Amino acid sequence: MFYRVQEEKARRAAIYKPAVKRKNGLQKGKYSGKYVLSDLLYCGECGQPYRRQVWSKYGVKQAVWRCDNRLKNGKKRCKYSPTLKEKTLHTAIMTAINSVAEDQGRFVQAFRENVLQVIGSYEASEKETEILKQMEACQKKLMELMEIGMKDGEKDFEQQYDKIMRKLKELQKARAQTAKENRLAESCQQRTADLEQYMGKTVWLQREFDEELVRRLIRVIKVVNENKLEIQFHSGIVLVQRMDFEE
Repeated sequence: MFYRVQEEKARRAAIYKPAVKRKNGLQKGKYSGKYVLSDLLYCGECGQPYRRQVWSKYGVKQAVWRCDNRLKNGKKRCKYSPTLKEKTLHTAIMTAINSVAEDQGRFVQAFRENVLQVIGSYEASEKETEILKQMEACQKKLMELMEIGMKDGEKDFEQQYDKIMRKLKELQKARAQTAKENRLAESCQQRTADLEQYMGKTVWLQREFDEELVRRLIRVIKVVNENKLEIQFHSGIVLVQRMDFEE
């Protein structure tokens, strides 16, 4: 949980608006936790995030999503980004989730492989036990050396002492690295278990839009045009989803 919190803090702190050029570099974006798509949905033309708006016509309110760059600068910087109806957008996203959920085993395996590519293949092993054995052996040698040195005035005492101490420091670093890898392995296993649990929800979430499920499964959504989304899942799967739904 600690590592997941740190990753989420880093993700929120790294929100930028890459397509907007400023004299002092990239403009810092704002994190919004109210709508999950505020952090996931981006314009395929200019790379800017999409923002939610509520339109009112003849007393009827309708939620839509529009490119933030288009909203602020008009067609000057983003000419062709479409306005998307929220209902149609939600339907397309849930359709994409259900399509990959049909083969849950493949999806979870792809997620596991993707995570392992990032953190490395940290499998439970006897590596730490072996390091501890080597450290005990070095400590034993050190004690024996000190006893011999004190009794017989060993000439090479300092040289051998330094050699053993360097070895011990190397083993201590290796042990710390192994402990870190073991924690990452446990984190990977927990994430996979969480994913399997949330994938199980799609059995009855075939139409209902679930923000928590979307956040867990989807990394980014790019609006290609008014009829097409490119959805990248955390597992590494990339899916092109059409939005030609009738309302």
